[in-house]
Amino acid sequence: MLKRGATCTIIFFFGFLTELVQKNSGNFAFKLLDCAHMPSALDDKAARRAEVAARVAKAKDAMNQNATEASILSSRNECPGTFRWPAKKKVPVLPPFPVGRKDDGLRGWGPYLKWRGGSPLVKEVQSDPSLLDAFSFPVTLFSALSSLEMAPGPRLTVVVCGAARRAEERVLRETSLWQEIKHRYDTSHVELWLVGPEMSSSETPPLLSQPEGFKAQCFKGSVLEWNKQHPLSDPSSAVFISYNAGFGNFADPESGRFELLFSWLPSLEVMLNTGCPLVFTCANDYGDVRGEVATMDLLGVHWLADARQNVVSFATTLVGEGVQPGQESSSESWSRGNSHWYAVQNSSEFAQSALLETKSSEAKKKKLLLSHLVARTLPSPSSVVKVANWGVDSVCAVRSTATAVIDSAPFEVTCESKEVFVTVRTKDMTSMVEAHLELTPSKLFVKWATGQAEADLPCLVMPNEADATFSKRRQLLSVRIPKV
Repeated sequence: MLKRGATCTIIFFFGFLTELVQKNSGNFAFKLLDCAHMPSALDDKAARRAEVAARVAKAKDAMNQNATEASILSSRNECPGTFRWPAKKKVPVLPPFPVGRKDDGLRGWGPYLKWRGGSPLVKEVQSDPSLLDAFSFPVTLFSALSSLEMAPGPRLTVVVCGAARRAEERVLRETSLWQEIKHRYDTSHVELWLVGPEMSSSETPPLLSQPEGFKAQCFKGSVLEWNKQHPLSDPSSAVFISYNAGFGNFADPESGRFELLFSWLPSLEVMLNTGCPLVFTCANDYGDVRGEVATMDLLGVHWLADARQNVVSFATTLVGEGVQPGQESSSESWSRGNSHWYAVQNSSEFAQSALLETKSSEAKKKKLLLSHLVARTLPSPSSVVKVANWGVDSVCAVRSTATAVIDSAPFEVTCESKEVFVTVRTKDMTSMVEAHLELTPSKLFVKWATGQAEADLPCLVMPNEADATFSKRRQLLSVRIPKV
């Protein structure tokens, strides 16, 4: 997980020139090219070196601007988020919105850029892929509504929940990209709300353009507060969308914090009570997606679309210190805005959700969430802890290989107030070859060359903190595991 204030690397555009290359699927990928090896039409080597030096200096300035902004946000106890545009960045002037074309280009960035602006827009993004980060806000909405087969009627109200001055508000203030909603749904009267406690104010900033039939409004505060002052007049024509809310980050082992989720629960209740479709995007799959899916399951929602990769996500990917470009997908220390999305709606089970019971303690809600998280998600390889140092070289390796399983589990499990104790009787195994113990937060596996046994643990544990000792004389493995 990328922690507040932690060192991170921004890949895809800072420190590198970026070339957009067409894939067979029709989507675009980003290929990083070292500045020193970029071809140039200039014959003069000195001029080429000066050109490269200027680009590198520009990249360093951008990084310094982002560092300054991150410092300011940290002092305000705000998270920098995934939208990291440097100051004074400009969006190219877009051509008129295509009208009457059957192919809307929502299969990925490649088709969309060609459809929306042709070769000139493609070239702009080739020179600066971070432009896609701002485009991703409205285009993700288009992609989600298209996938859900939802066509707006005469009116369309879009409520952006959890909006912030540094991201959604900035795109409204400095670009005309939110107005793309009106251009796409040109027969609808579009009302856009940006709602969130991290907005600068409830005053709508002056807009660069104001097409007829488009109204943008801002609100500084929670969705709960917004709903009290501005209740929806026609919920059937509204859609809620939240970009990179992050309230599922409790599922990330390096976070494990529930404060953000608990701050979101009142707003989630209000949003679901409207009956409107709710679209959420996530910035990673190892924490945000897993935690938010578990939360929505426990809220008893009706799933309109399961969590899936977003083909029109940000281009900028933030990676943790030490993670190299190209390796971010195999790590659990990366973040890319709008990398995944899902959609839900109210259901008959929602009112009975234990997460919304006012009498339930936070500790009880945490336990519910963690239990459901483990039950719903298969453990990743990194969550399985192997305990193999049993001193098996000093033990008679093979007794009998006639049977592959034993009649009863070779262990006993005792659950106490803060720890779980497991005793494994190795003498009952048919073979000690490759014998080892594996732990996940909810399961115990004893495996050996010719068989295995498993059991559900009576409570959630922390496998990475397990402590195991082995007695050769008694042929007993004793394991102590702290409870969650």
